[in-house]
Amino acid sequence: RPVAPPVAMATAAPKAATGAGAKQARKGAPSWGNIELDAKWRWTLEELENAPWLVKGELTEASFLAIQTDAHHLMVDICKDVGISKKSMSDATMLCNSALILWQRYHASKKLQCAPKPGIPIGEHKFLAAAAVLVMSKALEMPIRVDPILHTLAEKSGALEELRNNPPPSSAGDPPNPERQRAERHAARAELLERFRERLLTAERKLLHVTAYDTVVELPSLKRQSKLVRFFGGPKSVLEKAQQAAQHMLTRTRLALILSAKQMADLAVFFAARMVELPLPIREEKELRPWFTQIRLTWPELRVGSLLMLRSMIATGALPNMAAVDKAMMTIESTTREVLETRDAGGDAAAVAQRLLKARQARAHVATYASHAAS
Repeated sequence: RPVAPPVAMATAAPKAATGAGAKQARKGAPSWGNIELDAKWRWTLEELENAPWLVKGELTEASFLAIQTDAHHLMVDICKDVGISKKSMSDATMLCNSALILWQRYHASKKLQCAPKPGIPIGEHKFLAAAAVLVMSKALEMPIRVDPILHTLAEKSGALEELRNNPPPSSAGDPPNPERQRAERHAARAELLERFRERLLTAERKLLHVTAYDTVVELPSLKRQSKLVRFFGGPKSVLEKAQQAAQHMLTRTRLALILSAKQMADLAVFFAARMVELPLPIREEKELRPWFTQIRLTWPELRVGSLLMLRSMIATGALPNMAAVDKAMMTIESTTREVLETRDAGGDAAAVAQRLLKARQARAHVATYASHAAS
């Protein structure tokens, strides 16, 4: 029996390509609304088939890349259908990306069946995707009802369309009866949704059995963190408050399904450094590179974690709960992308300086929050 890889491999990024090919790959990354999928951290089918822990032929319909894209697309559709995207795009971003991380972790530890089963025309990966949204919505304290998820699953899979086009046959020899036909269609739809409900709840139980990360932030890492914050000239009090927020997040056990204590420790120092103004003049790229290589988080983890950190700092009293919090979340999200793009820029000091300058300008109002945290 093949041995599953360490959980950390679930979202480990393949080495990023450089040059025109990488630029084209990034340009061609699919996007739905404001929620993007970055191809740099996804596995291809060829890479998966070369992994010793994967049974060849397991992916029967498409490459893992296509399946993962399909799963993420469904997550975005669910957020739209239940109204989360309309209320807050940052909530939708956080929910979709955290669900995607959980989905990836499950795939790394279990065999994922993608072929449709008799009676239900979609594969297990979609039920796991929908269940991941359900699990993480509870963890992020934005619970959603199951019924809209079932309707989205049935609609996007084409099952409801097929039911509309091919209604249940009437009894032989009986004249057409619109009322009875309507009742039969309603019964068939209810039966279909009940089968979907059973499989969705089964998928939810499977995801909740994924081994959670350790929820204790290791204190020895604080020394390295303090050094990194001093490198950016940030006040130590901001780091301490970020640490408290990280611990607050990890006490919510379902968040430990997607983020480890070490990742949270790195995230705390990353967040503390982004909350303060970088010293002038902007440091050379060669001086900044050690900082960027210290980040042990992939893009979805960093994106989700940054938004979660802001919420936790508000919950622990480190930041005021202002009306502009949602705007601040989006600002943190945009600066997170700036940091990762800077990390991938590779050797162009001018580009690094320009990105940092842009990020600093975009963080102007967030720095105001930091002054409250440091006081």
